Parts: sequence; C-alpha cells; structure tokens
Amino acid sequence: MTIFPLVLPPLLITLSAKLGDKVSNTGATTLRRTCGSCSLCCKLIGFPELKKPPRQWCFHCAKGGGCLIYASRPQGCRQFNCGWLTTPQFGDDWHPLRLKAVIENRSFGDSNILCFHVDNGSPLIKRLEPYYGQLKQMALNGLPYNSWINLFIDNKLIVVLPDREIDCGTLGENDVFSYRRRKNGLSWEVEILKNGQRVF
Repeated sequence: MTIFPLVLPPLLITLSAKLGDKVSNTGATTLRRTCGSCSLCCKLIGFPELKKPPRQWCFHCAKGGGCLIYASRPQGCRQFNCGWLTTPQFGDDWHPLRLKAVIENRSFGDSNILCFHVDNGSPLIKRLEPYYGQLKQMALNGLPYNSWINLFIDNKLIVVLPDREIDCGTLGENDVFSYRRRKNGLSWEVEILKNGQRVF
C-alpha cells in the first residue's frame, strides 16, 4: 500500500479534476472535433458485436479513414466516443495519430477511469515528456474523486499512479480490476485488486 499526499500541486493541464465524470461513453456527448483521417479506434478498441479483438484492424475500416458500414454500425461503435474528440482540454499533441493511442473515458460504479489504448511506437510506452508527467499529474489530481489512469499496452494493464506505474499483468477476457483509496490524515492509501486479489 502506498500513501500519497492529499495536498495537490498546481495542474499541469486544465483537464477536469473529475476525470471522465462529465464525459462518458454511456451517454450522449456533443462532439467538438472531427475524426478527419484518423480511424485508430477501429484498430485499438475491441468491439464484441463485430467479433473484433483489440489491437487488430476492423475489416470494415476504409483505407485512409472512415467506416464502410457507418450507417449500420453496431451499438458499441455508436456509443464509443474518443476522448480527444470530446475533451477539448486535450490539445493537438494528444491527437490519436500523434499520440499513437486512443483515449477513452469509462465509468464503473463510483470510479472514473481515463483509459489510454496504446499502439506500437507511442511516446507513452517510452514514458516520454510532456505526456508522462501530465499523466502522473492527472493521477494525483484524480485521487480525491476516485479517478484513475489506465494504460492498455499489448495485452497488459498498466495503472499510472503519481509516483510509479503498476504492471497488473496480462488481461484475461473475464478479468475484473477494482481500485480502493482511503483518506489517511493528509494522505491517500491506494490498493489495486485483480479478480478480488490485491496486486498492489
């Protein structure tokens, strides 16, 4: 168990402190940007209705971007909203084609999860700046709101905490992860569980 200070340093970026609280894939969201030539979600995100696993190109994806079955695409595709599209605080440096990752906001119960589905060659894999410092700042700012930063790299889940990254191992199809944090005076105690078993 690691204890983090409750006192928060200044924000490096102005992302909402409640990461994912106001932007969720479960409800209607007004898109402020357009996909353009980007279709990276069609590779990195898994869509069970199409029997498409993560990190494999969808065979309905058009060369140069776009969907060949857009008008009749399944519900999972319709509900998915790219975090770069829906969160203007992510600047152009966070565009999926530049970041080589797709950002997704998820809500599970009272937890908000900011997910980064990472492609090969992404600066997130090499922990390059300015991205990694900002991720850690978001992780610290999110703790009071039960908000967490997850990286999906290959078949692994990496949880980004303010002072370290926790490799939670290979993801199985039925694996369930949960997070706990408790206020301890002026600090937070953090636990990560996989299928009910503590991994950190």
